[in-house]
Amino acid sequence: MKNQKGANIKSDKLQNWAKRKVITVTLILEMIKIAENKGRSDKYIKSLWNTYHCLNKISTQNEKIHGKYCKRRTCLICNGIKKAEIINKYLPIVNQWSDPHFITLTVRSIGVKSLFNYMQNGMTRGFQKIVRKAYKKAQQGNGLKLVGIRSLECNFNPIKRTYNPHFHLIVENKAMADYIIKEWLTLWKGKAGPYSQKMRKVKNSEKDMIEVIKYGTKIFTDPTMKKAKGKQTNLVIYASAIENIIYSMTGKRQYEHFGFKLVKNNLKGSPSLIAEANDTKIEQWKFDVSMSDWVNNSDNNEKLTQLRIDEQLSILLSNPINSNLE
Repeated sequence: MKNQKGANIKSDKLQNWAKRKVITVTLILEMIKIAENKGRSDKYIKSLWNTYHCLNKISTQNEKIHGKYCKRRTCLICNGIKKAEIINKYLPIVNQWSDPHFITLTVRSIGVKSLFNYMQNGMTRGFQKIVRKAYKKAQQGNGLKLVGIRSLECNFNPIKRTYNPHFHLIVENKAMADYIIKEWLTLWKGKAGPYSQKMRKVKNSEKDMIEVIKYGTKIFTDPTMKKAKGKQTNLVIYASAIENIIYSMTGKRQYEHFGFKLVKNNLKGSPSLIAEANDTKIEQWKFDVSMSDWVNNSDNNEKLTQLRIDEQLSILLSNPINSNLE
């Protein structure tokens, strides 16, 4: 077995991992109960349990951390790793584009009964239809070959009890952005308003790349739906609504590129999952939710990251999760 690379123990990000783990475990246990009550498939529920067990047990050696990653979109740790990988893949490509533009494509808000069909069929198939149509025209010498990166997202409005599925995209130039918005409005005539579609020139490619891959759905939502500045302590986790969104995305790629091929050397997987027992001592750790950290039981419950839950997160996690509103 090869001595494989893991995450650096000394990194400040490790405390962030512990914080994300606390939030993930808190949310995922509630989502499992909700999914079972809704009669979701065993396969889907098993995927939620995989998230719960992600990095529950880890080992440390040679100042590296190793463990089993779930690679699920429901896991905040794996999502963070995935985002870093995507930036490494795509940012060098976007930086080569002469006139990149950022787009938001959306449809009118919908109820929970329409959500699954929109996410599985309407949104993804609709966008693919636009790309294929442009590609055929380009082959005939009568159109643009669309080039870009897109992510699928959805937010929940607790006041109206509606969902807002949408795409974020970065495309190679303004002509492509104009074409996509025009075709999107034609495709969703009567269900997508022109003023809801957004387009702007990319000024900071890394910042906008982060915006594109920011999240699949928000974990914490302001129940008043007001855009407040600074830290908020009144945010709520709408677990049932989040579960609806995650379920509706089942089998669909959250991130996708179109119009270009990636160089294989740019494709990097997650850090290795297993440590080799050689050279230095291997320490074993297990995540303890009550301590908000990985704990070494063989060493008087020593905490790995020494994470201290800040006031904002403490307030959020002490409030009951809303598992009914959807």
